[in-house]
Amino acid sequence: MGPNPRLLQTLSALMRQTLPPHEIILSVPKDLDVENWGLPSGMGFPVRFVKAQRGMISQRAECIIQSSTEYILLMDDDIVLPETFIETVVNVAMRYGAQCVVPYVSDGYPRGLVRKWFSALFLIAVPSRQHGIGYLASGGFRYPKQPMPLGAVCETDGGMGAAVLLNRDWAMTIGFVGDYCLEHGWNPYSLREDSAFIFGQKQRGARVVMVNAGEIVHLGGTTRLDQRRRKWAYEALIHNHLIFWRRYVLCYRTRPLSRLLARAAVCWHCLGIVLLAIGASIRAWSLDPIEGVVTGAYLYLRRLAAEVHQEAR
Repeated sequence: MGPNPRLLQTLSALMRQTLPPHEIILSVPKDLDVENWGLPSGMGFPVRFVKAQRGMISQRAECIIQSSTEYILLMDDDIVLPETFIETVVNVAMRYGAQCVVPYVSDGYPRGLVRKWFSALFLIAVPSRQHGIGYLASGGFRYPKQPMPLGAVCETDGGMGAAVLLNRDWAMTIGFVGDYCLEHGWNPYSLREDSAFIFGQKQRGARVVMVNAGEIVHLGGTTRLDQRRRKWAYEALIHNHLIFWRRYVLCYRTRPLSRLLARAAVCWHCLGIVLLAIGASIRAWSLDPIEGVVTGAYLYLRRLAAEVHQEAR
């Protein structure tokens, strides 16, 4: 089986960059055979495969270890970058002394009126007058109400993780796996949200900035080719949001009233996810999304019980 055609479009876009990469490392699961993959010829830089355990955190970590350049662009395998993207984010990193640069992706937010209304109602994402992305008491996002101008830069606590630029030396120094990793089992979706990944970097002392480096074309998740995605995606969605809320949101709510409001917010937020799962089950005529939500909640409660038991000892 050859590479996904979306991946070939991604690689072709990298060939056209005004600041081309030094090398491309393709992270693939250990159980995937890539011997017969035909990749574009004449790219002008080496392309090599690195095998790692399934899961974005594990695969990202292995790529960082195997790389050798000053800056690393961690990106999805199904996006098309504008030609000046790499040049823009690298220049921003050097100019602002940022250890982590994330793109502002306007089409990453809910665009349809119904979707915007639903997201705002259940605190999944709400518009804000300020640039940058913040976090709600529920763990959801507060995103810019007005699009950032092209080339505009702002400091941020989060951002779209489709293409994240990191300083390699800094990443190797502070680490990128361990307690912050939300992986469980073999679910490739069971990882911290991309924004939580970026938030974790900021928590470790990095200067994280967001830049509008042009519109990213998303070709559609290649992982959606996996039939198990319907259950796994919702399982991870509910699990990750609960973990993120407890680890990054609740711990900063010190007053009793603010903690109570945060708990109410995450319950309301999770109700929205449940309704999304019900809608997905109806559209697919499958109970997989609903089963995923139940499993994700169970995994979270089991993990929480283990942590409470350990603290009690």
